[in-house]
Parts: sequence; C-alpha cells; structure tokens
Amino acid sequence: MVKNKLIIGMLVVVGMLVASCGSKKTADVNLETTVIAEGPFFEGGNSFMAPITINMKEQVNDETFEEVTGVKVTGVEITIVGNEFDDLSIFNSASFQFVSDVSPMTTVAIMNPLAFQGKSANLVTSDEVELTTFFNESEFTALLDLDFTEYAEIESMSVNVKMNFKVEYK
Repeated sequence: MVKNKLIIGMLVVVGMLVASCGSKKTADVNLETTVIAEGPFFEGGNSFMAPITINMKEQVNDETFEEVTGVKVTGVEITIVGNEFDDLSIFNSASFQFVSDVSPMTTVAIMNPLAFQGKSANLVTSDEVELTTFFNESEFTALLDLDFTEYAEIESMSVNVKMNFKVEYK
C-alpha cells in the first residue's frame, strides 16, 4: 500500500514537472517586403535592402505568446518589380540574407543559376538555417544580393520578397 502511494506520488510530481515546463506551439508566419537598390548596377553582385519590423505576438495571433523558440524557413519567392528588364537572364544568381545589430549575417535562401517563371523565382531554402535570434528582435535587415551578368544603366530597382516560416514559440 505504501509502495503504491509512493509510485502514485512520484507520477504526480513528474506530471506536474512536465506540465510546468509548458508546451511549444507552432505557427506559420508569412512576411513580405520590398528590397530596393539605387543604380547604376554593375556586373557582379548588387545588394538590395529593406528593414523588417516584426511583432511576433501579432504574427502568431496568440495573446499567451512569450518568446520564439525556433524558426525554420519554408519558402522564399522573389519578384522583379517594374518593366526595366525584358530579359531576366541578366541575373545569374540570388542570395537572400538577414543581418542585425545583434545577429550575424545569415543566408536564408539561394539560387544559382537563377531560374525565373515570369518575373518570379522560388529560391532554395535549407532546414538547417537557424533564424530564432532574428525573430526575437524587434527589427532586422533583409538583404538580397542579385548577381548581374552585365552593366545595367538603371536609376533604381525594387524586388518583392515573400517569405514563409514555421515558428515555434512558448
């Protein structure tokens, strides 16, 4: 009898410990921004940038949100804005990155060679990219490096970027 009460007591304590740790929740978060660069654009890499300000409580739509515990990128699509280019083969490759005052530059997605469908391209993402620190900051910078095959005399250029993430939080 005492042995049964001891076992039951231990199970209750273990159950309370597991419950007190809290469970992780997940949400799909979709962000969109427009990265911009001033020309002219030279052959080789040209950088397009935009700040990203994010309120994760609003993004996950959960009043109990405390902090992000994990982020995986699930998709990145770029779309060339405007009609400056009839032939998008002027772009060799693309690399999309995040950087902030707190976190080092981190590559989010790439594509080499760059293949467009219309004016859009889906970049290749990796499950191994760790982005949690960026999503616990209030602001970070999106950076798209487009590799031009030749010089382009254009005053400025914009690229829309749609990003999809799987976010774990508590």
